[in-house]
Amino acid sequence: MRLDTLDEECCSWREEQIATTSLQARYDGGDLISKIRRKLEGPPLHRSVEYVACVYYQRFFSVHTIEEFDAPNVALACLFLAAKVEETPRKIRKMINAYRQATGEVGEQSSEQLAQQSQLVQDLERLILCTLNFKLEAGNSYMTVVRCLEALDRNPDRTDNSTRRDTVNSVAVFAEALTALCFA
Repeated sequence: MRLDTLDEECCSWREEQIATTSLQARYDGGDLISKIRRKLEGPPLHRSVEYVACVYYQRFFSVHTIEEFDAPNVALACLFLAAKVEETPRKIRKMINAYRQATGEVGEQSSEQLAQQSQLVQDLERLILCTLNFKLEAGNSYMTVVRCLEALDRNPDRTDNSTRRDTVNSVAVFAEALTALCFA
């Protein structure tokens, strides 16, 4: 076996490993965003905030590599930003506490550690904003469902219940397919 062939095989294996690791980290980020949202104290965040945060997370890592940044903190910053954008902001302290619960961190966090992580999340938030070019609209397919339902509600005498049910089912199937395409 020639040395250059061995070198090529080793490099392609390494690239494949990096791609697999990156893909897994992107999936894990979405899972972490979901866990943090569920662990938050106070009134629950709407699922649309979670979806928007996942879109921001994916868009961020389509420009940057997983190796450049601490992916779990980026996930936290994306959720923090999405909550603001969706007009349901939460205190950063509560977000960090939910993050710690979701990641299984135990023990008290000192006020200095809390301040450091708060600053990190705020810095990442600014970086995310710059990476997204301040284009904060996330193509949320569920908004299509909401708009269709609102349109049906505005004209109740024009539609009977079976037509409404068929329309809602069709829109829901379309929205799920669109979401699957966005995250594929």
